[in-house]
Amino acid sequence: MQIAPFLAIGPQIYVDGLIVVEGERPIGRIGSKQILLTIINSKNLDWLEVSAAQMMDNSGIYLEMELPVSKAINIFKQTCFPFVPITKSGLAVA
Repeated sequence: MQIAPFLAIGPQIYVDGLIVVEGERPIGRIGSKQILLTIINSKNLDWLEVSAAQMMDNSGIYLEMELPVSKAINIFKQTCFPFVPITKSGLAVA
């Protein structure tokens, strides 16, 4: 429930997704698709209590900031995910 407002389209807030981190290391990412799939596939009526860890895509796909944009484009083509977390030395920066 805490994640959904950040992914909502509005006059002041709009992001394609959120990075789930443990410390400063990315461990997953959540997009609006993951939220919708969680709601649709929920066998539990209290889907609002699902944690970020249960909902996230933990594919481990990140892009080091020194790499060219072409690498990001390839990731978008492969995953059809709306964003890719950017890392520096394995730590999330964007």
